[in-house]
Order: sequence, then C-alpha cells, then structure tokens
Amino acid sequence: MERKTEKVTVVVDPGSDRQFADILEQCKQAGLEVETELEEIGVLIGSIDADQMQRLDQVSGVVAVERERSYQLPPPESEIQDAETTPQDPHRPR
Repeated sequence: MERKTEKVTVVVDPGSDRQFADILEQCKQAGLEVETELEEIGVLIGSIDADQMQRLDQVSGVVAVERERSYQLPPPESEIQDAETTPQDPHRPR
C-alpha cells in the first residue's frame, strides 16, 4: 500500500529560545523531508507522511504546520470556460 505524503510549510517561532538548526533537526526526526530551509523568515518547506503530521505540531518552537493547497482550473475548451455559453457579468465591460 502506498503511503500518502503531504507537502507542508512549517513556521518556526522567531521568539523561540531554541536555535533554528535545532528545530530543523527535530522536524527531520519527526519525519519531515526538508526541501527548502528559509531560516531568515523562519520557514521550512517539505513533505511528511500524512499520518505523521501531528508529530510536527509537537516540536517545541513550531508555531504552525500548513498543508499545501492546490486547485485545478478547467481546461480552456471546457464549457465553463467558453465565453459563448458562460453568462456575462453585467458589471464587466464587453
């Protein structure tokens, strides 16, 4: 069975008594596969098994863990994108 991984952004408390490197190491031990370290702004970007996400919240110095959000627009040729079949906005110039 394939494990579901989540892309996440981890925000580190800038006022934490702990060093960024220590928090980074604990996040790795919690299962985070780090892709990007942005120490200047206190952010880590990476992926983790979905069933391990709660472990990141327990790391001292971590303020927030957010899942990556995504969306998919319909293709340009779809009915919803077709200007001839889509109702016109009366406030939009033609």
